[in-house]
Amino acid sequence: MYAFSAAMDTDSIDMVTLNNGYEVFYTIFQFNTLAPHVLKLLYTLSTPSDVNRRRVLNLITLAQMREAKRSDLKGVQVLLGLFKSYKPELVPESVPAVPIGSCFKKLNTTILNRFKTNQVN
Repeated sequence: MYAFSAAMDTDSIDMVTLNNGYEVFYTIFQFNTLAPHVLKLLYTLSTPSDVNRRRVLNLITLAQMREAKRSDLKGVQVLLGLFKSYKPELVPESVPAVPIGSCFKKLNTTILNRFKTNQVN
């Protein structure tokens, strides 16, 4: 997943092609251990057409399951906040606004530099 983030950060990947995997990335997000790695992809790729009642209810259920671990909960809240900005009628008003900067980890500069170097060669 770091490769996808690095590719997005360096504009080295076709976003339309990457968007074809949205459903897969959304499914991966539901697994605790993989969620932090997919969050930025989902946030970047989500469009208003991706927001529906089923996804909102799914994220609310995930939030309730992850309440014990705040770092996991933030990611779900960030996506719910994005969904709320797209379709406020689908997301309850009680969903808190969470700043996105608190959820996205910066890529390791070594990994990013290696990625840039390999893209040039």
